[in-house]
Amino acid sequence: MDVGRVRLRLRIALTCALLLALLASGLLLRQTVLRPRLVSFSTIKVGGAAVPDNGGYWLVQQDGGVFTFGHATFYGSEGGQTLNAPMVGMSARFDGRGYWLVGADGGIFNFGAAGFYGSMAGHTLNKPVSGIASTPDGGGYWLVGQDGGVFNFGDAPYKGGMCCVTLSAPIIGIAATPSGQGYWLVGSDGAIYTFGDAPFLGGKPPLSQPVKGIFGTPDGRGYWMVAGDGGIFTFGDAQIFSALPARYTGITDVSAMVPTRDGNGYWIIEQNGNVHVFGNAVCGVSGGCA
Repeated sequence: MDVGRVRLRLRIALTCALLLALLASGLLLRQTVLRPRLVSFSTIKVGGAAVPDNGGYWLVQQDGGVFTFGHATFYGSEGGQTLNAPMVGMSARFDGRGYWLVGADGGIFNFGAAGFYGSMAGHTLNKPVSGIASTPDGGGYWLVGQDGGVFNFGDAPYKGGMCCVTLSAPIIGIAATPSGQGYWLVGSDGAIYTFGDAPFLGGKPPLSQPVKGIFGTPDGRGYWMVAGDGGIFTFGDAQIFSALPARYTGITDVSAMVPTRDGNGYWIIEQNGNVHVFGNAVCGVSGGCA
């Protein structure tokens, strides 16, 4: 008998026995099961929209919850649902019969008569989406990313963007002109970028806190910016009806501003849901506004 072959067979047998023992104990080749991570987003308020008669508004929070005030009608929300990314904004139809929510991944959630015309969900983005604006007839919308990339859907025309251009600060918002043939982008430093028939009327105001949003006037000849301290900056024919620094000090968590549809007032929203009214904006909260 070949002694070498016997030894080889014994080694193979011992190795197999050891492998079987390890497999049985689960210490070798243990299968890793990858489960989707359930993300719980916060109740921070991130955006809003006004009803046509100026008598109310909607607010959306990061977890997809929608809240109605005054004459605003509730058409649904993503509150309590599992989201792939936090909500970053909303836009309402011209007639108030529905609204869109947008997530940081470009996902679109439509409610009421607001139509679904596509989204960026599932697509690779250079930077997260930071805002949404809808067309005047409700037949489309634009999304903007923090890198200035603009994505158009439905009847929203593409008029350009700032993608692949070096920016002084991330883009944090978009506002459409009344014609639907142009839009403004704004950076967190207040830099303004205009496209289509959107006029440039100034930008980069002196800031104590970063800009949180931009909103065009009804005739498209002006715009407002709101900063994190509630400071309001007006350009063109946008009117100012005071701002939070004139009332309070130390506020740093303003997340949105919602102009009334006629441009004669606005709501300023803090992350915790405190609402501050100016001009002809109505409170809409039974317990009163801040």
